[in-house]
Amino acid sequence: MFKVGDKVRFIADDYFYIMKGDFDQPYYWKKPFEASDRLMLGGEYEIEGIEQKLFSRSYKLKNIPFLISEEGLQLSSDVKLCDFNIGEEVKFNPRCSKKEIKALKLIHPGLKIGERYKVDEIINEYYIVVILDLNLRSIPLRWIDFER
Repeated sequence: MFKVGDKVRFIADDYFYIMKGDFDQPYYWKKPFEASDRLMLGGEYEIEGIEQKLFSRSYKLKNIPFLISEEGLQLSSDVKLCDFNIGEEVKFNPRCSKKEIKALKLIHPGLKIGERYKVDEIINEYYIVVILDLNLRSIPLRWIDFER
């Protein structure tokens, strides 16, 4: 549970959440201050208010016009930010479930465990977009699923 004033980041729980929520679309990759009508993938927000109901709790985030559940929110202090650089080659070594890996392979058949990929973009200091075969860009991938 979070409290008013906490800084949180929106980190999708899994790749299914990214795909079903359309967070694979570049519109959701902006810095939080660039667009206040949507939650930005990896964006950092301050909790301004809490709404407690009988069985649920929702949070009012600064600059977001709607309440959000706890799903996908993590304390900023608990989130290790990406330490890769754009242009760096990194090896795909996923920490995600086998089910998520299968889903990723449906979207990106060329994404292979143990292969190296060039970082093309870093989104809100947490997600990376890598170059796959034939200069195809990936959906946002958690940087922690890669290593140097």
